[in-house]
Amino acid sequence: MIKQTMYAEHIDQICLKNEIVVGNHSSGGRSWRKERHMNIREVKTGITYAVALHEAGIFWGSAGVSGWRKSSSPGNGRRPTPWNGRM
Repeated sequence: MIKQTMYAEHIDQICLKNEIVVGNHSSGGRSWRKERHMNIREVKTGITYAVALHEAGIFWGSAGVSGWRKSSSPGNGRRPTPWNGRM
């Protein structure tokens, strides 16, 4: 079983390695890509850990471009389909 302190330590390592500034947030999480800043709750449980990983993932993205999804068939030579809200 994973100890709760390991969740927080892992998020700290990710943020230090990727130069992400972390602040507090009262509910859920929020990220600002240009400022490399994310606000999250204190990481204590699997849920807050998952939220923190999600917010950190905003900085990596799927090709570094926000708003694009990968095409359904990788390697088919097409550009990704832009997100249109109906997908």
